[in-house]
Amino acid sequence: MNRFPSLIKQAAWFAAIVLLSLNPLDPWLDSSMPRVVLLQMPAWFVLGWIQGRKRCWRLATVDPNGLGAFALAIFTIIFWMIPRSIDAVGSSDFADSLLHVSMLIAGFSLAVSFTRLPFVGKAAFAIMGASKVFALGIFYSKYTALLCGSFSLAQQKELGAWLLRLTPFMVVWAVAAVARMLIRQKQKDSPAAEQASASPVCVS
Repeated sequence: MNRFPSLIKQAAWFAAIVLLSLNPLDPWLDSSMPRVVLLQMPAWFVLGWIQGRKRCWRLATVDPNGLGAFALAIFTIIFWMIPRSIDAVGSSDFADSLLHVSMLIAGFSLAVSFTRLPFVGKAAFAIMGASKVFALGIFYSKYTALLCGSFSLAQQKELGAWLLRLTPFMVVWAVAAVARMLIRQKQKDSPAAEQASASPVCVS
């Protein structure tokens, strides 16, 4: 009986995978540059994160500091933010499927690694995320040449405008995340925390 809620969650997770992969949702997401970057990529990433946060302890012995999985997640995200990579999604079914799988893996990798990263790594990720959104927003909104043949210049500028709108929220998130990590770091360094278990803990 206790397993029933877990089975429901897993069924919902698989249903989301199917929904994102099939008509009519997948072609709709692929037809617009802002939808690919702002909806499709985050959706697959979050689905990977949901699975990874439940299994972070299993990789503790293989990647104790989480740096390997963290690097995999970051490089995957950077790769799919390159204009040529985004362009391929709009023109190739293989590239579209590769985006789905790789972002799923990226979300999983970040989830299993983030709780074990040193404070500097977590803070750098928060700051880098906010600065990357701002830089790409400026780039896509101000660049006058078409970067992706599968999408229009209007969609390119629309993506840049949306990224700039998201920048203030990303900055607030980064500041709040760093402040929260500082508080947790101080609590961890307190004498009472030294008696706590050293085994990694997954945080939902």
